[in-house]
Amino acid sequence: MKSYRRFFLLIALATIGILVLQLRLIKYSQEMYEERFNRDVSDAITKVSYQLEYAHAKQMINKFEKTDVPQEASLGDDARTDTEQTIFKKAAVVRRLSRLDSVVTNKSDRETLRNEQTLDNRIDMSTIDSLLRREFTQKALPKVFEFGIASKNELTKYKTMDFDWDFAQSQFRTLLFRHDLSPPSTTWLYVYFPNKDRFVLRRLLIVLSLSLLLMGVLVYAMLYTISQLIKQKQISNIKTDFINNMTHEFKTPIATISLAVDALSNEQIVQNPERVNYYANLIRQENRRMNAQVEQVLRLALLDKKAVTLDKEVLDVHQILTKAVEHLRLQVETRGGDFSTDFKAKNSMIEADPEQMLTVFVNLIDNANKYSPNEPRIGIRSYNKNGGLYVEVSDKGIGMTKDMISKVFDRFFRQTTGDLHDIKGHGLGLSYAREIITLHQGEITVDSKPGEGSVFSIRLPFIEEDNV
Repeated sequence: MKSYRRFFLLIALATIGILVLQLRLIKYSQEMYEERFNRDVSDAITKVSYQLEYAHAKQMINKFEKTDVPQEASLGDDARTDTEQTIFKKAAVVRRLSRLDSVVTNKSDRETLRNEQTLDNRIDMSTIDSLLRREFTQKALPKVFEFGIASKNELTKYKTMDFDWDFAQSQFRTLLFRHDLSPPSTTWLYVYFPNKDRFVLRRLLIVLSLSLLLMGVLVYAMLYTISQLIKQKQISNIKTDFINNMTHEFKTPIATISLAVDALSNEQIVQNPERVNYYANLIRQENRRMNAQVEQVLRLALLDKKAVTLDKEVLDVHQILTKAVEHLRLQVETRGGDFSTDFKAKNSMIEADPEQMLTVFVNLIDNANKYSPNEPRIGIRSYNKNGGLYVEVSDKGIGMTKDMISKVFDRFFRQTTGDLHDIKGHGLGLSYAREIITLHQGEITVDSKPGEGSVFSIRLPFIEEDNV
């Protein structure tokens, strides 16, 4: 038993270790995807910042200097094709712009230049929205987002309808017009994605699904392995108990037969016909007893192989019950017990194998006799209900707990007192009864309480007397 516990402990520890590793893998994958998401968003909004600043710079220089600005990084360029050389050219254009104030001598031109550098003339919501969507699409980022413009840490009127300023301050931002030198820019573009978590989780779905599948398979394999080991242990215990019990059951009749044979070898007994007949009958009875036990085991083996052939015929269940009672009457009355019968079923005709049904009823009555510690009081009654024929075998014995009731029809199960099996038998009778009743399209149940006895109820389909 200790080796089983160690084995279970090792399996549990190994499974827990693998589950922890899987969970850490999922957590690492989530962090990796979130880091990549954050990097892609930062790159995208930074490019939008450069493109927006470059477009405004190009417009100003063309207007006031009447020069052609390089087109390598125009507004319509794909940001992924921008090189460092292009970025430098953008910066050069903006730096030239910053010096325009000192070279423009016309007062109206200076006023126009300053007006052109206000947010109203530098910010266009549709342009920003278009640039953001293009960059986000190129990087496979969510299409649903909110953005807004803040200046000097205060939100401006330039924002989307559902923009949440309090939430946005903890999300993504990039500096706009970063090449403004006098004064330095204090304008920021804030962006956030309402469905960011769902988007990251969707990217993780494959990894998450595979990890959960593997963990599920692992847990199932562990539980299945443990259950099989427990089952094998139970089977081993049952087999050992069955062999010991069968040996004990055979030992008594074998010893009796051996004594009878020795007695028949005595010349004085051989000369006494009555004594010879007594020992011969004793040998015959013990032989039948052993044969009955072997037959019961063989019948269960045939049931396992689905090789049982039922020789059905139309019969009266009351006659079978009466025969079963007579079969065990001597054993019950020897213990000071008695039978009470109440056959109320008007439709008592069934189509069944008479030998198999007799064995079932004998097993139930024998079980009631065995588990009655005092004088057995065994009741047998029949009645019709809900289109079926019911047969009940009751006793006033030791009864059963709910746990025992759930196992009473299991093969080799025997009710115990503490750790002892006080009742003789192999634990096959009720299991065999259930198998036979099921083959007859019937059902067997039990109702029992500790100290109050048990009631076994059998339901069988009956045949109308008019159809007999």
